Amino acid sequence: MSNNTKLRRRIVRKRLSINFKRLILFYLVSISTVIIFSLLIKQILSKPSYQAKNTNSAPNPQVYTPQPNPQVYTPQPNPQVYTPQFNPQVYTPSTPNLVTTNRTNNNLGATVNISSNMRIIPETDYTEVGLTSISQEDLTQFPRNHDQKLQDIVNDIVNDVSSKGASKKDLSISLVDLNSQTYAGYQDEVTRFPASVTKLFWMVYLYGTEPDLIRQPEITKALKKMIQDSDNESASLIIDETTGTESGDELNTEKFQEWYKKRLSMNHFFKKAGYQNINISQKLYPYSKVNGPAGRDLQIRKPDSDPLPIRNYTTTYNVARLLFQIETGESVDKKYSRDMKNLLERSLKKEEWEKIEFNHIAGFFGEGLPEDAQLFSKMGWNFQTRNDAAIIVSPDGKAKYILVVFGDHPSFYKDKKILPEISRQVYDYMTTSY
Repeated sequence: MSNNTKLRRRIVRKRLSINFKRLILFYLVSISTVIIFSLLIKQILSKPSYQAKNTNSAPNPQVYTPQPNPQVYTPQPNPQVYTPQFNPQVYTPSTPNLVTTNRTNNNLGATVNISSNMRIIPETDYTEVGLTSISQEDLTQFPRNHDQKLQDIVNDIVNDVSSKGASKKDLSISLVDLNSQTYAGYQDEVTRFPASVTKLFWMVYLYGTEPDLIRQPEITKALKKMIQDSDNESASLIIDETTGTESGDELNTEKFQEWYKKRLSMNHFFKKAGYQNINISQKLYPYSKVNGPAGRDLQIRKPDSDPLPIRNYTTTYNVARLLFQIETGESVDKKYSRDMKNLLERSLKKEEWEKIEFNHIAGFFGEGLPEDAQLFSKMGWNFQTRNDAAIIVSPDGKAKYILVVFGDHPSFYKDKKILPEISRQVYDYMTTSY
């Protein structure tokens, strides 16, 4: 047999073998498929109906049925929006209860509005050191006629301050139109820490009780530095010289009462003039090498009788009254009023005030005014507060007003734009819209 014949037979056998294997595989797959389908059909036919097992169930319990959303915001009247409470003709200050603590002075039957971080001097302290009790009657000619348009300006300021995230409950405002002699305010009789605005009262006390001291070069220089530079060391000297006191170690009870009487005499001077809720008896710090109260200056704060020490305090209403009397020549007398106003004058020319490190313009009312406006002011600040008080006159003299703002909260200290913005807003109102 030839080799070719053998090769062909091998190929044929191999092909038959492959075809046989394919046939067997086909039959196996077919049989498996039939068996699987048979099992599936049997399982389907034997499975009970879902509806038959759940004849008592509610139709489609998973269907979402919307319910009223209890978290949907429904606007409510804002309880913090300032609504002035007063006679339409005569202004009566209104103070929201959530802002202050009302305490009754048993000696005088008067109610004092006190901010939550403030403690006042008991009226008995005055009588115990030999000072007469003073009626709380307002004896000044300060305008109490209310003007609704002026009040609208104040209300807009309050809303804007709140929208900027500053603490509205720690804000006090007084606004006086000197042309119409009308008034508007917000929390203006709440006692707050005035910081260096207190120096306005020390200036008036000097002129009102010891005017001869002003002739002394040392006192003249100290007065100028106290008002124009807000110098605490100069203020310390003015207090010592006008009251006949000096700082030092603690005193025994008898000597302290004598010393305390002289310091309280500064408050008594203004109380006799009808000023209420005022304490200007304490020095301001730091000065020289003195960083804080010690000895008798700490005794006056009565730290042992209450966790909250007594500090200086007054109201924006009091400050506005003081500036009004200076402006109208009623503070001591016309000449002294003019002299005091001259000390308060500030230049608004940037090339002049920006050279001064601690000036009265940057971060305060003056920064929001045009350079040709007139500004007579005294600011005050520390790390917890930012205050300003000013007489402001437009270049043409048509707008003339007093603005006092106390921001007794760190949010005001940190925001150096808030007082300039308030000042600009009031100025625009007073010179255009108002």
